[in-house]
Amino acid sequence: MKRLSLILVSLLFIFIALNLQAQGVVAGTVISNSVIVTADSLPQQGLRASTEFTVAEVLNLDLISLDSQEVTVPSPANNRLLSFQLTNNGNGSEAFLLSTNSTLTGDHFDPIVTSIWIESNNLQGLQQSVTTNNELDKQYGINGEKILLQPDQSVIIYVLSNIPDRLQRSTTGKVMLRATSTSVGVNDHIAGESIASVGDNGVELVLLKDHGQDEAIGTYITTTLNLSMEKSVLSIIDPYGKNRIMSGSTVTYKISLNAVGDGMTENLIITDPTPEHTHYKAGSMKLNNKALSDANDSDQGDFNISNVDTATLVIGQMRASDHYEFLLSYIID
Repeated sequence: MKRLSLILVSLLFIFIALNLQAQGVVAGTVISNSVIVTADSLPQQGLRASTEFTVAEVLNLDLISLDSQEVTVPSPANNRLLSFQLTNNGNGSEAFLLSTNSTLTGDHFDPIVTSIWIESNNLQGLQQSVTTNNELDKQYGINGEKILLQPDQSVIIYVLSNIPDRLQRSTTGKVMLRATSTSVGVNDHIAGESIASVGDNGVELVLLKDHGQDEAIGTYITTTLNLSMEKSVLSIIDPYGKNRIMSGSTVTYKISLNAVGDGMTENLIITDPTPEHTHYKAGSMKLNNKALSDANDSDQGDFNISNVDTATLVIGQMRASDHYEFLLSYIID
């Protein structure tokens, strides 16, 4: 009986020791243990002994780039985006500060970081201007705020940079994003060391990353995408079905847009103001032979909505070898 009790006590302590190795136990959790010994010579309630201890906070973070390859950019370009993800892999709540460094070795140019944004509206991608629901992501650093993450919580971070002018094709520029814990004293300690009384609820803080920080790098690469545009008169039809230029004649224009080289351009918009002495022919817009409405709807065109008395066509992204043919008509007054 005595030997069996000792075996059970030993197994219990081994079980507790194994569980202490798991970072998943929340910092500040109190682990208690009681042992009871009974024997014929002892009172009926036996002998009791107990002990307890508090789980330390483990500081562990993971910062990664979400871009699977270099982000292609023209030269020059403004506010081009890199994406990162920061995860709190520790067992306590932790606040982090962000910083960037674009003067790195091993690349060809230094991107100019313009802002950092935090994904906060649960919509895919960065929303930094007014949307239909006025749901915007948050710009980091405006009010000196920190990023507070609970255990196992992640956040997506966007870094925007300007690209200098006159860069050659296939030159790269790197930006490093760094996340650093705000816990007191982490800058003076490396992985494996601990700091007394600065973890959650005043427990010991154990570092799993040097100086309580992690870094990730995103890379831009320049392209040589060149756009060419031509506007021509496709046809002129007068009220009598002939080709005379007179009052009431319908003039149909063709706008051709081509891209050659490599890479991609973004935020491409065509605007065509109504020529003097004419008025727009309602419902005449076509893109690559597909009719577009004049209204503010799901297609890419509108008239007198995005811009006054102007036909507006939103292309968005255009890649090398893409071709667009935009038709629209005006009637001579």
